Amino acid sequence: MVDFAWVFEGWEVIDGKLRGLDLTYLPLTAYKQAIPDYYTPVFITNEEMTQKIGDLVKKFLAATSKGYNDAIADPKGTGDNLAKATPETSKDLIQQSQTYLAKQQSRRATLGRSEADSLANL
Repeated sequence: MVDFAWVFEGWEVIDGKLRGLDLTYLPLTAYKQAIPDYYTPVFITNEEMTQKIGDLVKKFLAATSKGYNDAIADPKGTGDNLAKATPETSKDLIQQSQTYLAKQQSRRATLGRSEADSLANL
């Protein structure tokens, strides 16, 4: 039995529902005065890394951005690809998660850009 757990709505909450668990989910966005909104994922580098392997960092970020944009544009297709690559994972979980995440991410104008109102409370 668990009294409280900090979970990711786009995966653990969907997984719990698919498993038939009796969950009470409290979205963190409902408590912005106590828990600031945060961005995920966050990629961090430093000057040394960007000077030594800056081209690799740029390629990584470009590939990551392309992957996110592809997933937003085609959650079913990218979900199928992920399910093929991870057959041990529930395809239903993957598809529901991809649909949820695509909807969440599509609300942002630009991937990787922080909004001032979200950062003001940090």
